Amino acid sequence: MGERAKARKSAEERGDLTAVQRVKRSAEIYGLNHPSIVGKRKQLMRELSQLLEALADTLVAAKASGTLDSVADTLPVDKQLKFIESKTKRSSPYALTARSYLTDNGYGRLCVSPEEDCESIK
Repeated sequence: MGERAKARKSAEERGDLTAVQRVKRSAEIYGLNHPSIVGKRKQLMRELSQLLEALADTLVAAKASGTLDSVADTLPVDKQLKFIESKTKRSSPYALTARSYLTDNGYGRLCVSPEEDCESIK
Protein backbone atom coordinates (compact mmCIF):
# COMPACT_ATOMS: atom_id res chain seq x y z
CA MET A 1 0.00 0.00 0.00
CA GLY A 2 1.42 3.38 -1.04
CA GLU A 3 1.85 6.38 1.20
CA ARG A 4 -1.11 8.16 -0.35
CA ALA A 5 -3.39 5.17 0.20
CA LYS A 6 -2.20 4.89 3.81
CA ALA A 7 -2.88 8.57 4.40
CA ARG A 8 -6.35 8.27 2.87
CA LYS A 9 -7.14 5.17 4.92
CA SER A 10 -5.99 6.98 8.05
CA ALA A 11 -8.15 9.99 7.16
CA GLU A 12 -11.14 7.72 6.52
CA GLU A 13 -10.69 6.07 9.88
CA ARG A 14 -10.62 9.47 11.56
CA GLY A 15 -13.65 10.60 9.57
CA ASP A 16 -11.77 13.50 7.97
CA LEU A 17 -12.96 12.98 4.41
CA THR A 18 -15.43 15.47 3.03
CA ALA A 19 -18.66 14.38 1.38
CA VAL A 20 -17.17 14.99 -2.07
CA GLN A 21 -14.18 12.84 -1.26
CA ARG A 22 -16.46 10.07 0.03
CA VAL A 23 -18.50 10.19 -3.17
CA LYS A 24 -15.37 10.02 -5.30
CA ARG A 25 -14.04 7.14 -3.24
CA SER A 26 -17.36 5.27 -3.48
CA ALA A 27 -17.35 5.73 -7.26
CA GLU A 28 -13.88 4.18 -7.38
CA ILE A 29 -14.80 1.26 -5.13
CA TYR A 30 -18.03 0.40 -6.94
CA GLY A 31 -16.69 1.09 -10.44
CA LEU A 32 -19.21 3.87 -11.08
CA ASN A 33 -16.61 5.99 -12.81
CA HIS A 34 -15.82 3.38 -15.47
CA PRO A 35 -15.67 5.18 -18.83
CA SER A 36 -18.35 3.04 -20.49
CA ILE A 37 -20.79 3.57 -17.62
CA VAL A 38 -20.13 7.29 -17.51
CA GLY A 39 -20.59 7.43 -21.29
CA LYS A 40 -23.94 5.63 -21.11
CA ARG A 41 -25.21 7.92 -18.37
CA LYS A 42 -24.15 10.99 -20.35
CA GLN A 43 -25.84 9.58 -23.47
CA LEU A 44 -29.07 9.09 -21.54
CA MET A 45 -28.94 12.67 -20.27
CA ARG A 46 -28.38 13.94 -23.84
CA GLU A 47 -31.36 11.88 -25.05
CA LEU A 48 -33.57 13.24 -22.28
CA SER A 49 -32.44 16.79 -23.05
CA GLN A 50 -33.31 16.33 -26.74
CA LEU A 51 -36.67 14.76 -25.90
CA LEU A 52 -37.57 17.62 -23.58
CA GLU A 53 -36.51 20.17 -26.16
CA ALA A 54 -38.56 18.47 -28.89
CA LEU A 55 -41.56 18.29 -26.58
CA ALA A 56 -41.27 21.98 -25.72
CA ASP A 57 -40.85 22.92 -29.39
CA THR A 58 -43.96 20.93 -30.33
CA LEU A 59 -46.07 22.62 -27.68
CA VAL A 60 -44.75 26.12 -28.42
CA ALA A 61 -45.34 25.71 -32.16
CA ALA A 62 -48.86 24.41 -31.64
CA LYS A 63 -49.71 27.18 -29.20
CA ALA A 64 -48.21 29.88 -31.45
CA SER A 65 -50.24 28.70 -34.43
CA GLY A 66 -53.40 28.74 -32.34
CA THR A 67 -54.06 25.10 -33.13
CA LEU A 68 -53.21 23.59 -29.77
CA ASP A 69 -56.80 22.65 -28.97
CA SER A 70 -57.72 21.51 -32.47
CA VAL A 71 -54.68 19.31 -33.06
CA ALA A 72 -54.01 18.16 -29.51
CA ASP A 73 -55.01 14.59 -30.31
CA THR A 74 -52.64 14.39 -33.28
CA LEU A 75 -49.56 15.76 -31.50
CA PRO A 76 -46.98 13.16 -30.42
CA VAL A 77 -46.91 14.65 -26.91
CA ASP A 78 -48.43 11.65 -25.14
CA LYS A 79 -46.03 9.29 -26.88
CA GLN A 80 -43.06 11.49 -25.96
CA LEU A 81 -44.17 11.74 -22.34
CA LYS A 82 -44.59 7.98 -22.06
CA PHE A 83 -41.13 7.44 -23.55
CA ILE A 84 -39.56 9.85 -21.05
CA GLU A 85 -41.49 8.20 -18.24
CA SER A 86 -40.28 4.75 -19.36
CA LYS A 87 -36.68 5.87 -18.85
CA THR A 88 -37.42 6.42 -15.15
CA LYS A 89 -38.88 2.98 -14.42
CA ARG A 90 -36.90 0.79 -12.07
CA SER A 91 -36.45 -1.82 -14.78
CA SER A 92 -34.88 0.70 -17.15
CA PRO A 93 -31.08 0.89 -17.32
CA TYR A 94 -29.76 3.97 -15.51
CA ALA A 95 -33.24 4.88 -14.21
CA LEU A 96 -31.74 6.74 -11.26
CA THR A 97 -29.70 8.88 -13.65
CA ALA A 98 -32.87 9.69 -15.59
CA ARG A 99 -34.81 10.50 -12.41
CA SER A 100 -32.01 12.71 -11.10
CA TYR A 101 -31.62 14.54 -14.40
CA LEU A 102 -35.34 15.24 -14.72
CA THR A 103 -35.72 16.27 -11.09
CA ASP A 104 -32.65 18.52 -11.15
CA ASN A 105 -33.98 20.28 -14.26
CA GLY A 106 -37.48 20.86 -12.91
CA TYR A 107 -39.20 17.96 -14.66
CA GLY A 108 -39.55 15.60 -11.71
CA ARG A 109 -43.27 15.29 -12.39
CA LEU A 110 -42.41 13.38 -15.57
CA CYS A 111 -40.88 10.54 -13.57
CA VAL A 112 -43.00 7.45 -13.12
CA SER A 113 -44.42 7.39 -9.61
CA PRO A 114 -43.38 4.60 -7.24
CA GLU A 115 -46.96 3.33 -7.25
CA GLU A 116 -47.07 3.13 -11.05
CA ASP A 117 -43.65 1.52 -11.09
CA CYS A 118 -44.87 -1.20 -8.72
CA GLU A 119 -47.98 -1.73 -10.86
CA SER A 120 -45.83 -2.37 -13.93
CA ILE A 121 -43.99 -5.17 -12.12
CA LYS A 122 -47.15 -7.15 -11.40
